[in-house]
Amino acid sequence: MTKGYVLCVLVFFVLATEFGFVPMAAYGRPADQAIATGVLPGAIYANRDPYLFIHNAGLLTLQVTNLGLIGNPENQEFSAGWDGNEYLYSSGLWVGAIGGDSNPHVSSSDTRTYEFLPAIDPIATIYESFEGIRNGIRLGAENTETADDDGDGLVDEEFHNGLDDDGDGRIDEDYEAIGQQMFSCEYRDDTPEAIANYPEHSPLNITVRQRSFQWSAEGINQFVGFDFEVINHGEQRLRKVYLAFFSDSDIGPKGAPGYPDDDRFGWARIDTTVVRGDGGSGGACAAERLQIDTAYMWDQPDDGNQVNGGDAPGYFGSLFLGHTTDDTGITAPQQVGLSTIDWFSREGARGDPTTDDERYALISKGTKPTRIPTAPRDYR
Repeated sequence: MTKGYVLCVLVFFVLATEFGFVPMAAYGRPADQAIATGVLPGAIYANRDPYLFIHNAGLLTLQVTNLGLIGNPENQEFSAGWDGNEYLYSSGLWVGAIGGDSNPHVSSSDTRTYEFLPAIDPIATIYESFEGIRNGIRLGAENTETADDDGDGLVDEEFHNGLDDDGDGRIDEDYEAIGQQMFSCEYRDDTPEAIANYPEHSPLNITVRQRSFQWSAEGINQFVGFDFEVINHGEQRLRKVYLAFFSDSDIGPKGAPGYPDDDRFGWARIDTTVVRGDGGSGGACAAERLQIDTAYMWDQPDDGNQVNGGDAPGYFGSLFLGHTTDDTGITAPQQVGLSTIDWFSREGARGDPTTDDERYALISKGTKPTRIPTAPRDYR
């Protein structure tokens, strides 16, 4: 693709057996302090107070950054908290493609590589909103006229980022706010800081617009939804583009000795039917069959002998819900689907992929596990 975009939707969830809520305080370090102390970019998550942002409208709390990283192991709070336990070390966005040099390149965020960064500017932070907020009325909430917040004949033409995206001299005057809590931010893989930190890495020259949503109503309050818009702002043509998430779900009582080492991994394909109607006005309803892939982890119960670290209930995982398509293949793929699911462990024979070649080979190989590991370990 040239100067186009791709869009995908991801949900992180807890499948609960018990209920609990742990409020969490957000804290961090301003960008200038991080630069002065040499902590760059690990401590920069949002360039204004409180610097770190946490979804806490529902029963699952989840730290969100503007570095392509979901969860945050850099502080003592929960990355993903539920029922008083930890469920996530971190999950990082990977975007891989064949670049203009015909070689594979992967821009990634995890605790070893921060190749996605925002601008070092107070504007380049995380913006919070909620459904019904001024300037954030979305199409379908009431009617088209209401959703046109600024009365210019366009609907939701802005992205909530502190910038004048449509060039009309106004900032964030008409965007789309979803849920009881929404966070919006954007970052890219070719900032001067990212290039200076990783001079051997070849950026794809992409911008990522990230939105995350949470609801407080019973029945929909144990997950956080993510929407990623990936924009090619460079001049090279990107082919065979893959989006991936590398997740390390350390599950258990946070701080208990060995709690990350006794996790289990699994994945499943869910066949379901969704009935789509017209909101009850008497029109016909249509049933649509869907296949949804989920990868998840859980905590192996302690046996008092070889498995220790404390116990945490429930399952923590991710659902991949959708992706834009384009029949021409110019702005998005013509067809989409989940390519690869794989797992690694610290104690296993295979180490985590670290080079661009290894990462691209992993996310593009198109296989899913036929054998699920049975031994509890520190899985990714």
